[in-house]
Amino acid sequence: MLLMGGPRILFRTGTWNGFRWGGVPETTSNTVYREQFVSTASESYYRFDLLNSSVPSRLMMSPSGIPQRLTWITQTNLWGSYSVVQIDQCDTYTLCGANGICSNSNETVCSCLESFVPRNPESWNKKDWNGGCVRRTQLGCKNGDGFLQLTGVKLPDMSDSWVNTSMSLAECRDMCFSNCSCVAYANSDIRIGESDCYLWFDELKDTKKLPLGGQDLYIRMAASELTSYEKHGSSKSKRRGIIIGILISAVVLLVLGLIFFMRRRKTRRRQGKQRLLILYHKLNRISMQMKD
Repeated sequence: MLLMGGPRILFRTGTWNGFRWGGVPETTSNTVYREQFVSTASESYYRFDLLNSSVPSRLMMSPSGIPQRLTWITQTNLWGSYSVVQIDQCDTYTLCGANGICSNSNETVCSCLESFVPRNPESWNKKDWNGGCVRRTQLGCKNGDGFLQLTGVKLPDMSDSWVNTSMSLAECRDMCFSNCSCVAYANSDIRIGESDCYLWFDELKDTKKLPLGGQDLYIRMAASELTSYEKHGSSKSKRRGIIIGILISAVVLLVLGLIFFMRRRKTRRRQGKQRLLILYHKLNRISMQMKD
């Protein structure tokens, strides 16, 4: 579903993943209504059914252009806000241009997808992301191209894509690999595991990194780029492993040192008590001798 301002797209909900709109992860199951999206060769439509007819609900657009759902509250005889589509900076349609990805957790907000570089570096550094990104290395078609898995994202715009609802994810990969124009693929329905297939054949637009509830996107990369990425990832993993190993060793040494210190202090206390006891007995004997 799209939010339009005249002919211009302002916001895109993302694809329907079998449970909800992929770009709006906060819309979860509830007791008020049930959502449904149907797409066939002849029609596509979205509907919602009230689960409790005694709780009227309606979907509307606020004066500021924000979609929200209202429910009727009998105690006050007023419509109350039940849910609001939380539109943030990264929901601005194609904010990062073609082949870019937006993340609210990054200081730079926009970055290029892996193996892509800014089309105009000077403009990009000035926070002008409209030019988007281009491939650093051109694809070699079937000669060694591979796919990089990008997790937890709002899938790109489906304007130039293809869907097959009877294909497994492995078959989807093979289909994309066999077509030199295919640049990415993904699972379209997450309800029953790796089933159904989305294929993209042009620039990847309006991709967003989600903090939760995102999907996996498999991006086509040249073999050299994929090898470089895997080596970089391997070296990062090794560095991470070394750092973790050092930290674990430091913690173990600290714990052992603390145990040794506590035992030594306990031993000293015991020895001190024994000395005091011996001294007490000596003084007691001296006192008895003096009395005699």
